[in-house]
Amino acid sequence: MKNKLVAAWVIALVGCAGLLAWALVEGLRKPPPPAPHVIKALFSPDNKWVFAQYAYYPDRGRKPRFNFRRPDRIWNTEQAREVTTEIPPINQGVAVFVGDSKHVLSANGAEGQKVALYLWEADTGRIIREFPDEDFVDIRRDGVNALAVSADGKVAVTGNRRGQLKVWDVSKGKHLKTIGQGYAVAMSADNKSLLSSSHDQVRLWDVTTGKELKSWFVPPLSTPQAVLADGTLLLYSTYGSSEHLLLWEFPSGKTIRQFIPKGSILGAMLTPDGKTLLYGCKSGLLVRENVATGKKIWSVQAADGIPGLTAVAFSQDGRLGFTGSPDGTVILWDVVGGTILRKLAERMEPP
Repeated sequence: MKNKLVAAWVIALVGCAGLLAWALVEGLRKPPPPAPHVIKALFSPDNKWVFAQYAYYPDRGRKPRFNFRRPDRIWNTEQAREVTTEIPPINQGVAVFVGDSKHVLSANGAEGQKVALYLWEADTGRIIREFPDEDFVDIRRDGVNALAVSADGKVAVTGNRRGQLKVWDVSKGKHLKTIGQGYAVAMSADNKSLLSSSHDQVRLWDVTTGKELKSWFVPPLSTPQAVLADGTLLLYSTYGSSEHLLLWEFPSGKTIRQFIPKGSILGAMLTPDGKTLLYGCKSGLLVRENVATGKKIWSVQAADGIPGLTAVAFSQDGRLGFTGSPDGTVILWDVVGGTILRKLAERMEPP
C-alpha cells in the first residue's frame, strides 16, 4: 500500500513539473508580432492619390518602426493601383499634398540631416527640393510634427517638438521666420493668418508680422482634427475618460456642438459647407452626422470581422474615406452613402 502511495506521489510530482515546464516555455515564448499596418493616411485635394504611412510593432510595444521591408505607399484611387516608388523618409506621417496634387511636402524622418522638409513628386517619389534647417539637431526634438500649407501652396508653417512655429517659402525651400510657440493647424486662404494649437490653447497669428492676434483656452489633452476653409469652425477631439468631439466657432471661441463617439477617434472632418461631420473610431465605426441636429445620417462597422481600425482618413470634399486595419487591409469608401468602393490592399503577413 505504501509503495502505491509513493508511486502516486511521484507520478503527481512529475506531472506538476511537466505542467510548470510547459507554462514556463509558453510564458517566455513571444507572441507573433502584428502585421505591418497603416497608421496615417492622406488624400490629395483632387482625390486621385492617397498616401499611407505603414508601421509595425515587433515587440508589441508602443513605439512603431517605420518603412518595414518596403517604403510607405501611394495609391491611385481612380485606377485602384499602387504606385511603386521610393518615398523620402517621413516623420510621424506628417505630409501635405501641395497645390495641383502632383507634389507632396513632408517632414524629414531621417537622422543626421539638417533638413526640415522635402518637396517631392507624388507619382515618382523624386525629391524636387530640400528645406534646410540649421536648428535641426535631433529628430526627437527638432523633427516637424505639424504642418500647414496655404491654399495656393506658396507658404508653409511647421511646428516641431519644441513648439516652434516656422514659416517657409515653398517655391525656394527657404526658412522665412519663426513666429512663436505652438503646433500648426491651418492657414487662411490669403496666407495672412494661422491657427495653431498647444496643450490647452488655440492661437490666431498674423503670419506676416508674427504677432499673436487672439487666443482661446480649450480642454487639456485636446487635438485639432479639422478646420473649415474659411476658419470659422474648428473641430477638436478630447481624450480621457470622456472622449468626445467639440465644434468651436471662431472668432468667438464658443462651443456650438458636442459629439460623443463610441471609441477613440482616429480621424474626423467637416464637409466644406460645414453642415456634415465625418469621423472614424478605433473600434471600427465610421459615422456621418448632421452638424445642426447631431443626428446620424449613417453609421457602419468598417472593421467587419477584424478587431478595430488603425487609421482613418477622409478626402477634402467629404466624398471618399480610407480605413486601415491591424492585419494590413486597406479599404476605400464612398462616405456619402457609407459603402465600400474597393479594397486597395489585402492582409499583410507579420515579419
